[in-house]
Amino acid sequence: MKRFLSVLFAACVAVFALAVTAGAQSTYTDPGGDAGVGTDITGISVSNDQAGLITMQITSASPIVGNHAIAVFIDADKNPATGDDGDEAWMFGGPLVGAAFFTCNSSGCAESSAPSFGARAAGPNVTEFRFNRSEIGNSAGFNFTAISISIDPPNLNFWDLAGPYTYDLVFPQCGNGKDDDGDGRVDSADLGCSSTTDDNEADDPLNIRLSTPKANPASPKAGSVATISARTTRVETGQPLESGSVACVASYPGKKLKGSGSVVAGNAVCRIKLPAGAKGKTVRGTMTLKYKSASAKAPFAFRVK
Repeated sequence: MKRFLSVLFAACVAVFALAVTAGAQSTYTDPGGDAGVGTDITGISVSNDQAGLITMQITSASPIVGNHAIAVFIDADKNPATGDDGDEAWMFGGPLVGAAFFTCNSSGCAESSAPSFGARAAGPNVTEFRFNRSEIGNSAGFNFTAISISIDPPNLNFWDLAGPYTYDLVFPQCGNGKDDDGDGRVDSADLGCSSTTDDNEADDPLNIRLSTPKANPASPKAGSVATISARTTRVETGQPLESGSVACVASYPGKKLKGSGSVVAGNAVCRIKLPAGAKGKTVRGTMTLKYKSASAKAPFAFRVK
């Protein structure tokens, strides 16, 4: 903040006009009557849209006039030991002095073209800035201080200081870079995300499928345990299931058979005890797989030796 005095006068040439809409708003207040003869800052609102465009509106007790302006200093990494006296960027705007955006490091601050930056008078007492978070290192949150100033060459006067405050950007769950539902997938990689504007990562679609079940061996012997298996698939991912429940019903003419099932290494597996009387019979049945809210069924048949 201390180093910007020498560059401010040369920078007062930018256009002071630009409009924007945004969401996810936070508000801050500053006491009135503490600005002396300068512009008295009374409130600030900050918001961002889904593309990371930040809108900052600073309200003053009276309209900004003459050579007065609002400056905002941003600690983009919330670390006072980095940047220029802790700040990685700063900006100013006033109806007569124009507007400009600066980026800062440990060597000082320099005016930046900052394509997303703009400023305007959003109302008689409201100064509005906008800039994308890409201008401040894609920060997900930052500290900031607003200061009212007046430019009286060769002097620069500071009047009201508001802050520091903290703002954390807010994005829909499918665009915030986080695994909100804890399933190991983030944003567009998550099955629950239909777009970056979707605010629910957890509503994953769920469809499952069974391949045609097969007995192993193909013709098991009477008196043995027949093993029938089918490959499981989650349709949305094409991947096998790691868990689930399996139920089997089977019979041959005049006899119902009991079976038990489970998911093993991505396969739905049924085990059916074959009585001696099953010899030479054809056993027919159905395998049912359940996983969370989804289910799938597949018929099977085999002949007993």
